[in-house]
Amino acid sequence: MPTKKARSWSGQTRALILLDANMPPMDDCDGDCIDEGSHLCMHRFGCPVEIIKCDSSGLFRGVPDSDVVLYFIHLIISKADTFLLEPDVKSLFIILTRDKDFIEDAQKEWKECSARKKRLNPHLKVEFYNNHIEIRFMTFFFDLMVVTVAGDENGACQSQYKNRQSAIKLVNDILFLNGVR
Repeated sequence: MPTKKARSWSGQTRALILLDANMPPMDDCDGDCIDEGSHLCMHRFGCPVEIIKCDSSGLFRGVPDSDVVLYFIHLIISKADTFLLEPDVKSLFIILTRDKDFIEDAQKEWKECSARKKRLNPHLKVEFYNNHIEIRFMTFFFDLMVVTVAGDENGACQSQYKNRQSAIKLVNDILFLNGVR
């Protein structure tokens, strides 16, 4: 009888994914999930990923979207040696949310308190677009992709399992289109 083998990857993490507080967490994984297609953990993505969950019951309860963006920017910069300075690795930074107005809300909030944010982060430049946010910080330049995991065809809310399944498919499509494998 063949034994299950945990999927192993060599090299650096290629995608950093932030789950907004409104997203369900990924399944916990003991590394022995390779044959369990229904187990929705980090190993269902098409490349190595690191997943950060904004806890809706703790620190991130009621936090404005612009502060979630700022938190993610600081997290990426704090991990620059893994994500930004590795010459042969292409990294993607993705925020997964169920909030259809995430970018619009973040942009509006950013403008409302931009003087304070500029004073606290004088080298940080942020530009908002339809589905991504451009970040410039000193010598670093990167994009945050914002992916909305919507409900079903009628806009109805999906189960946590369906939300995770949809999120995995959307991220894998983005990874494939960006040549990250």
